[in-house]
Amino acid sequence: MNKPENSTESRIPKEIAPEVFALASRYYAEYCQSFSASELVKAGAEVDIPAEFIQKAIQDIEAQRSQQRDRQQRLQ
Repeated sequence: MNKPENSTESRIPKEIAPEVFALASRYYAEYCQSFSASELVKAGAEVDIPAEFIQKAIQDIEAQRSQQRDRQQRLQ
């Protein structure tokens, strides 16, 4: 890699580069294993599930998971 002159961009030590790439690849793998709401709505439409039911299901499941996390945190 060539070092540009007068660069104001901060430099990352090469010692942490492998760790950065490992973490970034884990983030990307997690991202690839998820769906956007619009992707779920589109998939639901293919099996005749109206979008409002998909949206409601997403909200309900997120609320349930949030409640579960809250309960677990109170127990700790």
